[in-house]
Amino acid sequence: VVILVVLQLWLLTATMNDLVARHGKPIMVVETGYQFDDPQAGKLAMDDVIARTKALGDKGLGVFYWEPIAHPKWSRYQLSSMNDQGQLTAAMDAFKH
Repeated sequence: VVILVVLQLWLLTATMNDLVARHGKPIMVVETGYQFDDPQAGKLAMDDVIARTKALGDKGLGVFYWEPIAHPKWSRYQLSSMNDQGQLTAAMDAFKH
């Protein structure tokens, strides 16, 4: 298990390629998220993460959004994908395939 925090999307591809090259194991992106109050940018970011993971071919296993239903008013978690009305935002549309 390799635990890695990548805060810049442009580093994600290089980091994933490095991990695959070094360890020869498939990659799964877990605990990703985006600011709940900018759902369109969140969708673009998730589209990007998913595309970068798919570009690894059989070494890209998938992407998990961390805690998408954490209501920002109740949990104070800012990287959820739920708006103030308790509805999932457009960021989750990136996971429709």
